[in-house]
Amino acid sequence: MSAFAERCGIHDAAREQALQHTAGVIEASGLELVRFGWCDLHGVLRGKTLVASAAAQAMRAGVGMVSTLMLKDSSDRTVFKVFEPGGTSGLPGFGFANNVLLLADPTSFRQLPRAQGTGWLRAQPRGSRTASRWSSMRGACCSARSKGSRPRATA
Repeated sequence: MSAFAERCGIHDAAREQALQHTAGVIEASGLELVRFGWCDLHGVLRGKTLVASAAAQAMRAGVGMVSTLMLKDSSDRTVFKVFEPGGTSGLPGFGFANNVLLLADPTSFRQLPRAQGTGWLRAQPRGSRTASRWSSMRGACCSARSKGSRPRATA
């Protein structure tokens, strides 16, 4: 079976090379944990932490998470009735709190100086129908947050 990144159409020779390099750095540095971080629609950094030995496989296969994490308001409450018929009818791919996968960018790896033994990767939620709908909005939030500014609404 092919890796999730291949099925998404984003795995190529350059990504494979970056993945192998990052996996080697993680192993050689003796890290214990690797955080897979992503921004929600409000610019809030969210993430999953894995043991370092699982990072290389997770960069290929993705890290599972429930899709309702992308349906939170700024007070961290789920704003759609995901378990009720029709509650997410306008949001294909989000019905009944299905799972999506976090897919990491292996070129984004950083060893965290403030958290000994911990690395960090930027990731993006992907799924069969959720990725294209939400990726541009999340990308804008992450870009603004990484530059130290707050995301702004656009018309």
